[in-house]
This record gives sequence, C-alpha cells and structure tokens, in this order.
Amino acid sequence: MANVQSFRNKMDVLHGRCRTEKSFRDVCIITLFKTWLNDSVPDEEVSLDNFTIIRVDRTSNS
Repeated sequence: MANVQSFRNKMDVLHGRCRTEKSFRDVCIITLFKTWLNDSVPDEEVSLDNFTIIRVDRTSNS
C-alpha cells in the first residue's frame, strides 16, 4: 500500500521494481492511493503487466 502523489511520474520505477524484485513479482495486490489520477489518464498509461486495474479517480466534485 502506498500514498503516491503524482503516480504517473513514478511508473518507470514501479515497472522496474516489478521486473527485478521478487517481493514485487510475488504480490497479489498493490494498493495505491492519492494518485492524483483523473479520467483524462488512460488505463494503459498506468497499467502493470499481470495486474488488473480497478480505479476510483478524482472527480471535479472531490
């Protein structure tokens, strides 16, 4: 679980850790919150291999 403001800027690091660190490769769930994502960011931009994305993005009211 992680609070990752500006998540889009950290995708390269997360992809690298998932490829190289056994502790990341073996997890079943990765929970990220306060990502600052919204509906203008496509799933493909923040997806990880072998994981399903479930998003609850910010809205203009939140």
